[in-house]
Amino acid sequence: MLFFLKTQTFYKSFLLLSNEEIGGSKKMIVYDHLDPDNQVKIYDKSVEVQTHEERFQAMVQYRTGDMLVPKVDQTEALEIVCRHFVESIMNKTKPLTDGEEGLRVVRLVEAAQHSLVRGGKSVSLSS
Repeated sequence: MLFFLKTQTFYKSFLLLSNEEIGGSKKMIVYDHLDPDNQVKIYDKSVEVQTHEERFQAMVQYRTGDMLVPKVDQTEALEIVCRHFVESIMNKTKPLTDGEEGLRVVRLVEAAQHSLVRGGKSVSLSS
């Protein structure tokens, strides 16, 4: 949903432990799952780290601007998937995640577990 947020460089901040805050060279985004009305806030704020040649100036430059709060769908992901599955049955269409896809996921998880037991060695996925 945040594909429109284009930045060149990201910095992770640990200043706000209750939120996820990511600062970029053009914008800053804050995600707060405890605030259902304003879960995502996009600030016209940025952090620019100076180059080695500019070391005698301030090491970091900050820029501040407006804030955008996009509407975030509050529907649970599982509800959406279940609704799609029921609609597929009613309309007799193939769901996005059918039994074959489920089998591929189980095989992938089993291979990951097998690799973990073998110390992280590569494991072939059987078809």
